[in-house]
Amino acid sequence: MANPKHLDQLKKGPEAWNQWRKDHKTVVPDLRNADLTEINLFTELEKFNVVYADLSPFNLSKANLRGADLSGVKLSGAKLAEADLSGTKLYETDLREANLKRALLKKADLSLARLEKANLAEADLTGAELHEARLKKANLKNAKLIAIEADNIDLREANLCGADLTNAKMMDANCHAAKLSKANLSGADLLGANLLDADLSEADLSGADLSQTALHKSNLHKANLSKAKLKNAGLIKANLSDTNCEEADFSYAPMGKADLRNCNLKGANLSVTNLSEANLTNADLGAANLSNAILVKTNMSGTNLENASIYGISVWDIVGDPQSQRDLVITPADQPEITVDELELAQFIYLLLNNSKIRNAIDTITSKAVLILGRFYKERKDVLDALRNELRTRNYIPILFDFEKPASKDLTESVMTLAQMSRFIIADITDAKSIPQELSHIIPFNPSLPVAAIISREFRPYAMYEHFERYPWVLPLFEYKTKKQLLGVLKEKVIDPVEQKANELRPDP
Repeated sequence: MANPKHLDQLKKGPEAWNQWRKDHKTVVPDLRNADLTEINLFTELEKFNVVYADLSPFNLSKANLRGADLSGVKLSGAKLAEADLSGTKLYETDLREANLKRALLKKADLSLARLEKANLAEADLTGAELHEARLKKANLKNAKLIAIEADNIDLREANLCGADLTNAKMMDANCHAAKLSKANLSGADLLGANLLDADLSEADLSGADLSQTALHKSNLHKANLSKAKLKNAGLIKANLSDTNCEEADFSYAPMGKADLRNCNLKGANLSVTNLSEANLTNADLGAANLSNAILVKTNMSGTNLENASIYGISVWDIVGDPQSQRDLVITPADQPEITVDELELAQFIYLLLNNSKIRNAIDTITSKAVLILGRFYKERKDVLDALRNELRTRNYIPILFDFEKPASKDLTESVMTLAQMSRFIIADITDAKSIPQELSHIIPFNPSLPVAAIISREFRPYAMYEHFERYPWVLPLFEYKTKKQLLGVLKEKVIDPVEQKANELRPDP
């Protein structure tokens, strides 16, 4: 029950009540279950200072409370549907589970207010102050929150579906698991906000500032993020499929395993972004900035990369084939533009252009590398090792390929790659096993690559070897008696003839 003295004081009118409140600041008014009809509450309450009163039992639906000071008042569970609270001071007010459906709260001060589970559906909070207000699990469906000031607001698990948050200022807001589907957040400031597991599907975030926000596992399916700022935003495992991210800034954002299928990223800034294992199937990155981005095991099936800037990009084991890789820019923005047409080739081409050591290394490999093919069981490997050591003393770079060990890649592909890097090949076909197959893939297709075959006199050439001797770049088969005898005549019988052939096939310019 209400305190009779407090109720009598209230009935004296606003001036007497406010003076009494001023003179008795330490007294907490008790108006529980009071009948306030005699003081015309609905038209005059805005004139009263009812700080710390308990008004929760009253039905204040459609009440006119414009400009009232209700700071600290207990209104938990209060019925305030369609009430006019425009400009009202509700600082630290307890409104838990209150019904404020379609209430007018324009420019109201709700800072530090308790609004957990309150019903604010379709309420108008345009320009309201909600700093550190607590709205966990509140219903704000289709509410107007235009240009609110709400730093550190708590909106965990709140329902904001269809809400209008245009130009809202919500720095460091906690929106964990909030429902924001189809909400309008265009131009909103959400710097540093927590949006983990939030549902932002079909939301309008165009021009919004989401820098440093936590959006891991959030749902942004079909959202509009055009020109949004997401620098340093966490988007690991986020769903951005079918999202419009044209000209958005994702620089420095971790986006590992994010779903970016069919995403529009035209002109987007993805510099220094980690897209490892992200799914970019059919995404459009035309003219996007991917400078220094990381693409490890990224799915790029059908991705459009035309005119993208990829200076400093790191590409490893991408999945699928991009739809277009034309005119990839491999130089920094402040340098003359150089373009290539293949993503995985781009970083290699740039190294060639800008690192003389790389160019010298390639020149060295192609002029001095010698591929040695043969069997690697003990007797045969002794001969191959001796060949390798002898070639080293003559300033060559010997490359041995071991056919005896299992390989994770296709053997033929590996041998072909090594062969095409070499100046010539020495193939010991003694007791041949895999070598015939490898030579059949090398000799017919590399007319500028000399091949010198050798064999121990204890063995006969395999049946099909004579087929290769008709190729002009294959030297006559050389037979040796012992390893010692081979090394003694290696220069005269093998190296000099094969070098001569190499000079004939690839004369110096």
